[in-house]
Amino acid sequence: MHHMVREFGWTNSEGKLSFRHTIRGRSDRGFYVANEADRVTVRNDSTSDMVWPYWTHDDLINAFVSKLWRVIVVKGVRRMGKVKYDTAHVYREPQSRQFIGAIVSGIVAIDFDVRTLNGRGLRNHGTKFRIAYGGLRHLCHYSKRLS
Repeated sequence: MHHMVREFGWTNSEGKLSFRHTIRGRSDRGFYVANEADRVTVRNDSTSDMVWPYWTHDDLINAFVSKLWRVIVVKGVRRMGKVKYDTAHVYREPQSRQFIGAIVSGIVAIDFDVRTLNGRGLRNHGTKFRIAYGGLRHLCHYSKRLS
C-alpha cells in the first residue's frame, strides 16, 4: 500500500497523503481489476513498474464462501434517527466459481482506505470487498425474500 499511496494518493484536509478509492471493474481514475492466472490484481495503465495489490483466487474464494455461507440481508429506511426495516432476504450456498468474475466485472467493488501517519507509517483501514444490496442473488444458489 505504500506504493499506492505515494504514486496515486492526494493530500487530505489534515495534510496527510491519502488513498481512498472504490473500484468497480474499472474506475474513473484509470484503475482496473485484472483476472490473472492465479490472482486478482488492481492495476492502472499509467505506471508499469509498480508493485500492484493482489489477492490469490484461493484466498478470495475461501473468504467469500466462509463468510457468506448463510447470510440474511436486511434493508431499512432511516427517518428522524430511527430505522424502519422493510425487506429481508436470506442467501445460502455461494457460487464460488462466479465470485472472481463478479469482482472483475464490478458486481463486487474493491474499496481502498489508507493514509500516511505523522512520519513514514501508514494507517490502513483495510481493503474491503463490497456488493450492492441485491447483488448476492447473482452469487448464491439459494435466495429467498423473508416476510
